[in-house]
Amino acid sequence: METIIKARSCQRNYNIIRSIQLPQHNFTVSLQEFYVNVTRKLSTPLPTETAEQIVAALSRWEVHAPTAEDVLGAIDLQRQEGLSFWDAMILTSAGKLGCRVIYSEDLNAGQVIAGVRVVNPFAESREP
Repeated sequence: METIIKARSCQRNYNIIRSIQLPQHNFTVSLQEFYVNVTRKLSTPLPTETAEQIVAALSRWEVHAPTAEDVLGAIDLQRQEGLSFWDAMILTSAGKLGCRVIYSEDLNAGQVIAGVRVVNPFAESREP
C-alpha cells in the first residue's frame, strides 16, 4: 500500500511540474538546481529518468552566458537585496533574457527584484 501511495504522490508532483506551461524565451531555469530538487528534495522525489526527460526538454530554452559585467551586476544585486550570490546571478540572467517572471521556491513569492517577479511553482496559486 505504501508503494501505491508513493507512486500516486510522485505522479502528482510530476503533474504539477508538467502543468507549468512556460514560453521558452521568457523564463530562465537553473537546470542543475531543478534536477537536485525534484529528485531529492520533494516529499516524493521524481524518478531520475523522469527528471532527466524534463531537463532534456528544458535544455532547449534560450541560455544566458554571463559576462564579467553580469557577474559584477549580480554582486551589486546581492549586496542591495541581501540575496545569495547564486540567486542574484539567476535574477541577473533572467533580466538579461527579458524575463518578467522567475519560478523559485527559495525567493519570496510575489517579490519583484530587478524587474523580475518571483513565483513559487509549488504554491497553491502559480498565476504569473
